[in-house]
Amino acid sequence: MPKPKDMEINRAILEKASRETVIQITEFQAASIAQLKAHIEEFEARINQNSSNSNKPPSSDPPYRKQKKAAPKRRTRDGDSTQIS
Repeated sequence: MPKPKDMEINRAILEKASRETVIQITEFQAASIAQLKAHIEEFEARINQNSSNSNKPPSSDPPYRKQKKAAPKRRTRDGDSTQIS
């Protein structure tokens, strides 16, 4: 039997395949999905890096990301300003 990655899997093939073959195909697909999920997590971690959470210089930060603004200050009745959290 050819390996699952070497053949196109469709309904007709699965209907003719033995139970053991279907289990092997399913196991192969589950392993492939797990591997792809790991790759996606790795790529997302790379994308989310910037100068504040890696050793990249600030000049490598994308220009479209704005820094968070400081929380607005509020005046109390006696005139003192306090930080709003």
